This record gives sequence, structure tokens and C-alpha cells, in this order.
Amino acid sequence: MIEKRKTLRKEAIDPLIFEEASRCAQSIKKGEILIFPSETLWGIGCSALNKDAIEKINQIKRRSEGKSFITLVSSWRMLQKVVKHIPPIAEELIEVSDKPITIIYPEANDTYKHLCSENGEIAVRLIEKGFPFMLIEKAAQPVISTSANISGNASSKALSEIPEEIISQVDCIAKETLNYDLIGKASSIVKIGENGSIKILR
Repeated sequence: MIEKRKTLRKEAIDPLIFEEASRCAQSIKKGEILIFPSETLWGIGCSALNKDAIEKINQIKRRSEGKSFITLVSSWRMLQKVVKHIPPIAEELIEVSDKPITIIYPEANDTYKHLCSENGEIAVRLIEKGFPFMLIEKAAQPVISTSANISGNASSKALSEIPEEIISQVDCIAKETLNYDLIGKASSIVKIGENGSIKILR
């Protein structure tokens, strides 16, 4: 399974997207807040390790405290650093899914406890291609992501749909003109219980 992921990473990446991901990754490394295209929708994010930046995103979105974010990782090894225990069924779900899938795990490792929901669970999506993959690889750390909107409002399929109220409060914005290949809708969400049970939430 890990060998297959290595093959996926060898997919050709547009040099312009590579350059833009490198630029945006520098913003992540500096602790800044970024608007960027995930493989699903346009999102707002920052380093998963920067608690101050995460709190600022809550304020920008007018988001209630205690609500967790999705953490994006770019490799199996990075996933293992974030999640305390990865049930075998999670490997199978990631392997067979042909669309973006976010998995809610029962528990995070200590360094990432601040990303958990009130019941201790953590939502993580493994991305292995395109702009967000290269962004995370260049930043060399997990990135949190949430829809670039005011909490409760419609998600943004394009940069032009993001409210100016949000645009004006971030530090870096990815270029809209590149071919990011977004699917235009949120990922599937699957919750895995401690006993390996599966519940489809979206």
C-alpha cells in the first residue's frame, strides 16, 4: 500500500502549480493564514501546529469554539504522526476510495490533541496529488483546512465567491488562475469507532 502511494507522488505536476505551492508553503511556515484550493473546494487554513493561527481562523469565520477542523496530510507517515492508532479498515477505505475522503479517528497523538473535537476525535484527510499535496509537502507539516466562508454560509467553489470580509483578514491567497482541478464539493466523511465500526456522516 505504501508502495502504491509512492507511485502516486510521481504524477506530473504543472510547474506553475509547483511554484505556487512553494510560495504558499512559505506562508504556512511563517505561521500565516492562507486561502487556497484543496482538492474539493476553496478553503482557509494554516499550520496544524500553530494554535494562534487556528484561533484566528475561528474568529475570521465567526466559528464556535470547540468545533474541530479537518487536518490535511500528504503521506502515510505524516498520518501516523497525527493519529494515535490507525485501524486496518482506515487503510482499506483510503485505498479503495476514488474520491476525497475524510476519516474521523478516535484519538490523536499528543502533539495534535488541540485539533480534536470535544469528544477527543480527530478528522484527517490524506491527499496524495495536486496543489494541496505539494503545499503540505513543501510546508513539511500537516495543514488544517476549513471552508472559506462565514460559518453556516455556503462553501466557495471559486476564489471570487469568498466574502471580502474573509479575504481582507488573511495573509496569503493562492492564485485563482491556475488549473487546480477541484471537484467542487466537500469530501465524504467517515467515522471509525474504537472497535473498528464505520459510520458514514457525509
